Amino acid sequence: MGRWSIKIDWILGRYIYLFYLGYLIFISFTMYPYNVEIQFNGTIVLSNQLYIYSQYIVSIIVIFLVSTIFENTFKTKPYELFRTTPITKTRIILIRYIQISVSIYLPLIIFLQDAAKQINKNIISYCIQMKLSELETISVSSVPLIVQSIIVINFFFVLTLFLLWIFQIKSIPLVLMLAYCALEFGPMSRIFGNFCVFRGAFNLPDYFHIFSPNTMLLLPLSICLFLILFIGYSRRP
Repeated sequence: MGRWSIKIDWILGRYIYLFYLGYLIFISFTMYPYNVEIQFNGTIVLSNQLYIYSQYIVSIIVIFLVSTIFENTFKTKPYELFRTTPITKTRIILIRYIQISVSIYLPLIIFLQDAAKQINKNIISYCIQMKLSELETISVSSVPLIVQSIIVINFFFVLTLFLLWIFQIKSIPLVLMLAYCALEFGPMSRIFGNFCVFRGAFNLPDYFHIFSPNTMLLLPLSICLFLILFIGYSRRP
């Protein structure tokens, strides 16, 4: 049984991945993702811009990273070459998917754990400043931040693979997904509300439930798309 070398994917995507790490380090030292506002109208409404940085921008980076690494995987000539090697189709798709996912989500988890601590500090500061002592006990767990962000980003990871499999060139998937991201920045978040893909980036986030309405749709959709892709690629003659 052959083995796909992770060095190949590193060579293909190293510049984008290093940019991704640099981006996470940079925003971890800025205040923009952590600033909070609290409203209390029968229910507590906590708003800030974290998901713009941890979901929206990261998803765009991941789209470019995945399309660059997997660009030639689904083309006919590279596929014919793969057939002459002992590397299984499972390793070409599934194992690489897992390896790249770990490399993407591990630094993101570290960032979001720190983000939760920073947000909680700012909640206390905001309550003191606005004399809202009864709300100082509010705290944000890193678990919803991590789960929601990974599900959204993973959706774009899988969707990029799926569109690459269909079109076999990266330009079309890039155009389609970047166009959708632009729509989310504009009217889409207002039209679909809690069910838009980047729920919480351009409208109010839900930091108090592990699964938000958008993630409950994106998770099964991602699984279905990946299964279709994996089965279809595995049965390719």
